[in-house]
Amino acid sequence: SRAVDVVQDGSATFTVGGSPGVFYVLVRGVGESTGPFTVGASALDVYVEALPAPASDPGGPSGSPGRSTSEGAIAGDQPVAVIPLDVPAGTGVAIEVLPDAAFDPVLEVISPDGATETIDFGGDGVPEFATKWVGGLYELRITGFQGSTGSFQIGTSAFETAERLGEEPVGGSIDSEFDSMAFEFEGSGGLAGINVAPSGLLDPVLLIVDPAGATTLRDMAGEDPESIVFATEPGRYQLVVAGYGDTTGTFELAVTAPEVASLNVSTQVAGSIPNPGNVAVYEVATDGSELAVTVVPSGGLDALVEVADEPLFFALSEEQGGVIEGTIGPREEGTVVLVVSGIWGATG
Repeated sequence: SRAVDVVQDGSATFTVGGSPGVFYVLVRGVGESTGPFTVGASALDVYVEALPAPASDPGGPSGSPGRSTSEGAIAGDQPVAVIPLDVPAGTGVAIEVLPDAAFDPVLEVISPDGATETIDFGGDGVPEFATKWVGGLYELRITGFQGSTGSFQIGTSAFETAERLGEEPVGGSIDSEFDSMAFEFEGSGGLAGINVAPSGLLDPVLLIVDPAGATTLRDMAGEDPESIVFATEPGRYQLVVAGYGDTTGTFELAVTAPEVASLNVSTQVAGSIPNPGNVAVYEVATDGSELAVTVVPSGGLDALVEVADEPLFFALSEEQGGVIEGTIGPREEGTVVLVVSGIWGATG
């Protein structure tokens, strides 16, 4: 089952099906809201030309993708675009949708087993990604959020192999708006640091795929070097690098084991971010109580503080040059890992 939130006095169009059967639609009011409504269903016949998953480019480096692109539009008389995508077994495929600036699309990816992944793009004209590593026939459904209409481009990049990452930097390039490169590394169950150093006009976007197939999209800090630290699970991680919007250029990428300093509760330590892209990592022992964290930047540092000992990172707080204060909720007894970095290459 899945839920579709319809805003007050608004409307929503969504699709179900793909196989014969009976579907139930339950309508209820949010909170205590009441009132009349209309609901209808109609047969869907809006398939567009299938978008084949291309094979990797045999003439390019390891991880260099083959590509396939198409375009379409959502209008009042065609509220849904449905695109079949055949993913070959043993091939990873990155799916990217680039909407026009006025269009706020929603992408549904229906897997061969019927599971549905929904991605809301946010309506900012920025590309969004999904990755699939299991072969079979997928169905991509594009609709407009709350009746939004407009045009879009959709592209796929396929990877039969991905270059192995280590502590030595590996180079790559993004040459077009649908270009991307795939890499992989082994998660150890400990912390991993991903270091990205772009050049040219590239504003990199990094997609992290964990061993279970869950994805997290990280928009890196413009054209400045950046490092991110997060806790890994044992197994293979996939990293897909692309450009934000239509930015292009080259980059270097490496995965390292970050140095970790100890920080005791009720004490304070001095630290520094000496170079763009550097991070400071601290491990705090906790008895399970809520923790209050204070970071006082100086020397022009615009700081970002993240909690890294999660399956994937999340931001505690960020501040433009001011004091950062935040809390970490109660958790099991153990350790909390804090990562301090500079925003947009800031140091201090």
